[in-house]
Amino acid sequence: MIAIPETLNQEWVATMLTKAKFNVLAVCLLLLSSVGCMVTPGDQQVFASRETPIQFTGFTINPGRRVDLYAKNPTTQGWDKIGQVYSATGAMQHFNTNWYPWNKELKVPKFYWKKWGNSGSYSAVLKAISDNTEMYTFQEGFYNYAQDYDNAQDLFLENKSAHGIELLVWANN
Repeated sequence: MIAIPETLNQEWVATMLTKAKFNVLAVCLLLLSSVGCMVTPGDQQVFASRETPIQFTGFTINPGRRVDLYAKNPTTQGWDKIGQVYSATGAMQHFNTNWYPWNKELKVPKFYWKKWGNSGSYSAVLKAISDNTEMYTFQEGFYNYAQDYDNAQDLFLENKSAHGIELLVWANN
């Protein structure tokens, strides 16, 4: 057994507590600075084909806000706008906050789907922007797990997209 000097142990505990406080603060600041989120499609969601219409849904924190939908251009690696929608003017209340839903169904043009080898699989990278701010994204199945949380922070921490403000979707052909 290796003995760890007490001073080293105290330094390690202090460092870990500082990091934990910073992480919680960072998440709180992210959530407070957010203009909303995109909850569908979910990160890593699989669609039957590239022709399948995708339901883009989410919430803003202000009524009547324009939400621009983007796909990553596989050639330039830039972002191209593929659609837009406005959030509702009537609020839904959750986590002691007014949320204004938005919804748009559209097909992601085939150009934005990247082929993966000979597997027949394609992927596209998507995101949403409102008020010049990129919206947070979540893992697939948002409506199945969202009601299990008492606060937005835990919901976000445990279910955020692995890709941050963008998400990756798949199609089989």
